[in-house]
Amino acid sequence: MQSRTRSLIAGCALLAACATDEGVRSFDDPLPLRVDESGEDWVLVLSDEFGGDAIDPSIWNALGGDLVHPRTLNSGSPEMVTVADGSLVVSAIPTPEDEAFPFTAGYVETRGRFAQTYGKIEARIRCPFAPGLWYAFWGRPWENAVPEIDIEFLAENVSQVWFVNHWALPPLRADDRRDFVTVNGMDITEFHTYSVIWKPDLVEWQIDGKPYKRTTGRGVPHEPMFWILNAWVGGWGGLPSPSTIFPASFEIDWFRVYRMKEWPVAPTIRVAKAKRRYESGDAIAVELADFERNARVEVWEGSSLIATLTRPPFMLSARNIGVGEHTLTLVGTDGARRATTSIDLVVR
Repeated sequence: MQSRTRSLIAGCALLAACATDEGVRSFDDPLPLRVDESGEDWVLVLSDEFGGDAIDPSIWNALGGDLVHPRTLNSGSPEMVTVADGSLVVSAIPTPEDEAFPFTAGYVETRGRFAQTYGKIEARIRCPFAPGLWYAFWGRPWENAVPEIDIEFLAENVSQVWFVNHWALPPLRADDRRDFVTVNGMDITEFHTYSVIWKPDLVEWQIDGKPYKRTTGRGVPHEPMFWILNAWVGGWGGLPSPSTIFPASFEIDWFRVYRMKEWPVAPTIRVAKAKRRYESGDAIAVELADFERNARVEVWEGSSLIATLTRPPFMLSARNIGVGEHTLTLVGTDGARRATTSIDLVVR
């Protein structure tokens, strides 16, 4: 088993979009691309081989508390996400003392750590054959519930692997726009490599390199997604049976993300003509590039949001910051993509 590695290649944006000279891109349109000169079709961006004794906090967040999905029976606990023997282990156990949630299960995600538009996302996974358990390896955007790209594992009567994608914009629910393929009878208790090939014109789901489902057209997302590995008890997985053995553990041997040879241009944010000292009457100019035209700038000092600039030119009044020394974080976002920069300054 290889030791854990994490590589973030410079310029591979976590969040990406671009406006063109011809006008503003619709969220239904593919993003403009630039070409990687290395000649590789796929370039490794992120790899976790789970070679340590705990999850890598620079990649993963393990969540707890109320992670309710309709008709599921579990809450979440970070203790249900462990690393052992070279694998990430996402477990579920009974908690009969909790009447509201008689089970606890693991949930781990890359939200706030890593997200990407397009690429190849894959993991080597095995699951127990456990009626009542529902495991998932799936992606979704930072700020919205949809679209989703899902790989889901069920074993109520026969083992099933579901390849599902959801897409809809409010007021439609995600369930109003979805399609799926079910692979029945695969031995999910053995390790297989499950992959998503995501390009501007298609999403393809694969097992061990063999394609099983392809989506084109409006079912293809064009915004950055983070990735989740989790377990539920009940819900779509049905109810646990006497044959369901707990603890039940979902094992991930490795998780890898690649970007395409052609990859989306990254949005940027910068302070124009930044300087160390500003007078109270000065205006600080913030410039955005390659965002949608609905982009805004959030100005943070520590955990406090001190200003939101909603239209260009984005001008921040030094008077509104206040006299003294400040470290500001500027966040440009159009609702799906974001870029950040920081500035240390003194207002006199």
